[in-house]
Amino acid sequence: AGTTRTAVGFGAAEQDGSAVDLALPLVVAVAAVLAAGYGYVRRTRRVRTRTTPAPAPSAPPAPGTGGTERQAREALIRADDCVRASAEELSYVAEAEGGPAREALRAAEAELAAAFTIFGRWAEGVPEDAHARRQALVGVVGRCEEAGRRLDAEAAGLDRLRGPAGGPALGVAERRFRELTARAAAAQGTVATLRERYGVRTDRYTEVALDRLVFATARLNEARRAVDSGTDREAARQLRAAEAAISQAGIQIDGVERLADRLAEATALVPAALAAAEED
Repeated sequence: AGTTRTAVGFGAAEQDGSAVDLALPLVVAVAAVLAAGYGYVRRTRRVRTRTTPAPAPSAPPAPGTGGTERQAREALIRADDCVRASAEELSYVAEAEGGPAREALRAAEAELAAAFTIFGRWAEGVPEDAHARRQALVGVVGRCEEAGRRLDAEAAGLDRLRGPAGGPALGVAERRFRELTARAAAAQGTVATLRERYGVRTDRYTEVALDRLVFATARLNEARRAVDSGTDREAARQLRAAEAAISQAGIQIDGVERLADRLAEATALVPAALAAAEED
């Protein structure tokens, strides 16, 4: 059953002229960009596979634990991609809508969770019998394929809910973009506070978020232009790239906000801890 859909970048929000502290490892930015790129490829692949005739059921795994294990691992990756991409696309549909698609997503998530559980037990040596172990892996593949079938069955309905590229999904993406732009500006202030108060350098997170926002700005503009010119396929491609970038920017900003909250909570506990230590 299908593979996944797409995503990358995000952007807008202007930076001031002050020099930016690049103290966090470059790997933070690289990882974010790679994740965004992978997300984009994943989602486009999902669109491509689900809009072509469904493939014939896969043949049973070839005998031999090695081949069966490889098929199970690959099936888990594909199913996980499908579920993540579908969840991201569904997030651009109004909560009150998309009942069947949401049910299909929940069912697919349940199948995937069961598959991971079976594979986890298999990795721990349960069951012990060789034939039973191979059947467990076959079961993993089967559950992953069922997850894909559940999602594919509602794929057309989800596309209708999202509407044409110039419809609801584009409006939702633009609204989220504006919200994240405001949060990114606030996050820059949070970064400065964390550096001054705790000596914690998180500049790189906001840098990556701003980069993603800039990318999303370009993609949203291109999507609008494509809608105006009537090139729906190009509009959809640009929109999905923008959606992915917006998601990546949100992850970075969430990280800064979460760290600030946890440090504040830890700081609030210090007086009580010191008082208890003095009593001892």
